[in-house]
Amino acid sequence: MTFRVLIIGGRQRFEYARLRDALDMLLANRLPDVEILTAGGPGVPALAACYARSRSLPFVAIPIDHEQHPATPSNSEMLA
Repeated sequence: MTFRVLIIGGRQRFEYARLRDALDMLLANRLPDVEILTAGGPGVPALAACYARSRSLPFVAIPIDHEQHPATPSNSEMLA
């Protein structure tokens, strides 16, 4: 069974070495059956993709759904 790791984070600057070292330590007993998941984009998600490629691990970028749920009132409706 594949062990999936979801990596999320902001767009701010982050040191790749810190992420790499943390993931190497976390996943040491799980390799090679690991899959990296992230939202894609700049910052930490881009570093997660780089880590997956460097370790020859499967990588899945899950797009973020920014659409508002139909049952949720809009901001203008909430303020009225």
